Amino acid sequence: MTDLRVVKTKQAIESAFVSLVLEEGFDRITVSELAAKAMINRQTFYQHYLDKFDLAEQMGQEVLKMYDKLGEQRISLSRQNKNVIQIVDEVRPTLREVFHNHRQEITALFKIHMNNFDLRIELTKRVQGVISQLLSGQASEFELAILTGIISSMITYLLTHDDLPSDEEIAEDLVRIKRLFS
Repeated sequence: MTDLRVVKTKQAIESAFVSLVLEEGFDRITVSELAAKAMINRQTFYQHYLDKFDLAEQMGQEVLKMYDKLGEQRISLSRQNKNVIQIVDEVRPTLREVFHNHRQEITALFKIHMNNFDLRIELTKRVQGVISQLLSGQASEFELAILTGIISSMITYLLTHDDLPSDEEIAEDLVRIKRLFS
């Protein structure tokens, strides 16, 4: 059974962390400042995290878990021979939930670049893994680069906009993109 106090404390720490990263940048944040903003003492912070780097990595791992679920859903839908619009329709609610509820968190974590963990790099690896599975391991480096760029751009779009374009807009855009390469 999860202790509600622990959940609320971690939420306060994470919320304060995101706010401070977006306001000041990761490098300038101290644990003391973070604890003060979360309205806890430093010892409480250290009961949950080793330091701000550990906090960032744990939060990043949670984002990666959400992406992994989306990736698994995408692979499953592809194996059902669904087209792009059908796939978008099925993943739209999950995308909406992830990017609506975690937009600030993901945006903040994308600004952090640590030697042992960089969310953008880890996410790129996961995207490439999904693409490789979708293409049955036959993707060339060029295909991986192009498709990873597209997915990365979609993630950036979702972080800066409230929702995906409509099915009609996506269909029109795909036709226009296809014409560029015809």
